[in-house]
Amino acid sequence: IRVEEATIGAHSPCEDHSLKDLNIQRETGVLIIAVKQPEGDDFDYNPPAETVLKAGTVVIAIGNAEQIARLRRFCSVV
Repeated sequence: IRVEEATIGAHSPCEDHSLKDLNIQRETGVLIIAVKQPEGDDFDYNPPAETVLKAGTVVIAIGNAEQIARLRRFCSVV
């Protein structure tokens, strides 16, 4: 199990969608434990499902190596 970060890329399919809409845990297997928006300085721990991800948002997730790799692909530009 790892704790890793991933950044939402510009034009990512995740951009401008909420955690609830993306259902990241089901899609990747990771659990999002914190989010830092690009305009903020602090992490929001245990973010609510309504949190909207923007380009430059950093997400902190817990999962195994394969799940983290899926998260990074999920957050990247297609």
